[in-house]
Amino acid sequence: MNETPTDTPRALIVDDEPSIRNAIRRWLTSHGFDADTASNGVEALDLFNKNTYDIVTMDLDMPRMDGRETIRELRSVAPGLPIIMITGYLDRVDDTLLQSVSRVLLKPISLRHIEQEIREVLGCPVAQPHPGDHAR
Repeated sequence: MNETPTDTPRALIVDDEPSIRNAIRRWLTSHGFDADTASNGVEALDLFNKNTYDIVTMDLDMPRMDGRETIRELRSVAPGLPIIMITGYLDRVDDTLLQSVSRVLLKPISLRHIEQEIREVLGCPVAQPHPGDHAR
């Protein structure tokens, strides 16, 4: 991690669905965050090794390297990093996964709710309500 921290929270959004990761990125950047995206765990780890992130949102089911494996890798180098799992597969979330993430959010979920959860985990001020928009 070679960048200097700023007051702007920085998020890494990891999801194999382009519409979801881009919607979350656009929402967060329009509400005071810096955000990068990755389509799988391999890309996420590459970005994580080059940048500093305050929080990661992680899909569970992805090609190349799934969320579970990516979280294990992230935990080995950044044990305290807040990670929010965003998944459509609640039945695949077990106790081990629950203990390794800050939160688990179930798709579909509003972008405003994702932002609120991120702000709560980071201890950032909660933004004013926004018109509804959803990541599915």
